[in-house]
Amino acid sequence: MREERDRPLQPVVPPTPLWHYTSPDEDSGRWWDFPFRAGDIVVSTRSKSGTTWVQMICLLLVLASPELPDRLGRLSPWLDWLVEPKEEVFARLAAQAHRRVIKTHTPLDGVPLDDRATYIVVGRHPLDMAVSFYHHRDNIDRGRMAELTGQPERDLPRQPPLHEWLVGFVDWEGDARAWLDTLPGTMLHLSDAWARRHDANVVLVHYDDLLADLDGSMRRLAGLLGLPVDEARWPALVRAATFESMRADARAPDGDLGVLKDPIAFFRRGKSGEGRALLQPGPRGGYGPRRPAGLVGTRPGGLSVAIVPDDKDWTWVLERPCPECGFDASSVSPESVAGRLRANAASWARVLQQSDEVVRRRPADDVWAPLEYACHVRDVCTLYHERLALMRGRSAVRELEPGRHRRRGALRRAGSGRRLASAA
Repeated sequence: MREERDRPLQPVVPPTPLWHYTSPDEDSGRWWDFPFRAGDIVVSTRSKSGTTWVQMICLLLVLASPELPDRLGRLSPWLDWLVEPKEEVFARLAAQAHRRVIKTHTPLDGVPLDDRATYIVVGRHPLDMAVSFYHHRDNIDRGRMAELTGQPERDLPRQPPLHEWLVGFVDWEGDARAWLDTLPGTMLHLSDAWARRHDANVVLVHYDDLLADLDGSMRRLAGLLGLPVDEARWPALVRAATFESMRADARAPDGDLGVLKDPIAFFRRGKSGEGRALLQPGPRGGYGPRRPAGLVGTRPGGLSVAIVPDDKDWTWVLERPCPECGFDASSVSPESVAGRLRANAASWARVLQQSDEVVRRRPADDVWAPLEYACHVRDVCTLYHERLALMRGRSAVRELEPGRHRRRGALRRAGSGRRLASAA
C-alpha cells in the first residue's frame, strides 16, 4: 500500500513554510525532505503546458547528446507522483552523476527553494493547455493508476463535451489551491512564478516561444543554466527536441509504468490557438481578462463581457499618426519622453482620486474601466522600465519572455497611482 511505503520514519516538516498540495495522485510533501544538490533543475508547470518538452530540452542540454540513456520519465522523474515509492525515486536521482532534471506540477510556493537549484516555470495559454488536458484525461488508465498508488479505483463521471468542459474550467469559483487544473489554479501557479521573476534562480519559459523559435529558446536556456553549446552537435540536439521527434519516439513521461493507454497520443498536436478558437467572447463562457471583484459593468446586475485581448501590432504608430488619439511619434523628441511619461502618470493619479463608482465602472461592455486602464498603463511603464534597465546593464532578469505583452499586476486601486508614477 502507498501509505506504508511512503511513510517516513519520523514526521517530515517543510524546511520553510510551504503550501501543501495533495490529490489522489500527487503529494507535494514528498519534496520536503528531498536532498538537493548543486546544479539541480526543477521544471514546474501545470499539466499539458510543455512539461515534457522542457524536460527533454534540459536533458539534451545537460547530456549533450540526442540519444537519452534511459526513458525520459526515469531520467527526469515526477517527484510528487504517488505511482512510485518516494525512496525509489530519491535513490534513482541520487545515483545520477550528471545535473538532475526533476519534474513537478506543484507551484513554487509548495516546493523548497534551494539556492543551488534552478527552477524553470513553463507557461502556456490556459485555453490551449485546457484542451490538451481534456484529451489527456481520457488517455489515463485509471485502473493501472489505482494499482500503482494502492488506492481504490475512482469511478469518474463521463467527461462532458469539450466546450461545456472549457466553460467549467474558466468559470470555476472554488479555492484555486484545492483544484489547480482550473483557470484560477493555473493563474495561481503562473502568478506565483511571475512574482519571483527577479529571483536569480527562477527562469520563466513560454510555450509559444518554443514553438516560434526552438533553436533560439534552447540557446537561451543553455545560457541561463550555464551549459556550453557544442555547435557540432547542436543541430542534432534541436532535432531531438522537436515535437515530431518526441512523438515518433513516444517519449512519454510515464516510462514503462503503463499509466498511459497510448504513449503516442500523449503528444497530441503541440500547436497553439485551438482553445481560443473554441471559446468566443460573450456573457457566458467568454474568455478574456477576468473582471476583478468590485468592477462594475453596464449590463443589468453589473455584469460585463470579457474584453477581447489586443494582440495587434502597434509599431505602425512610429510611421504615421494615430487616427484615434492623434499621437504623432515624428513630432516627439527623445528628450521630451521622460517629461511626457511623468505628466501622463500625474494625470492618472488625478483620475484615480475620483469615487469608486467612477473609477470602477466600464463606460461600455468592451471598454476598460478607468481603474483597469490605469493599471494597464502602470504595467506597461513597469515593463519598459525593466527593459531599459536591461539595456543599460543594470540587472539580468532570468526569464524567457513570450512574444507578446502580458497583463502583469493585480487590478488594485490602492497605490496604483503611486506605482505608476514611480514606474514612469
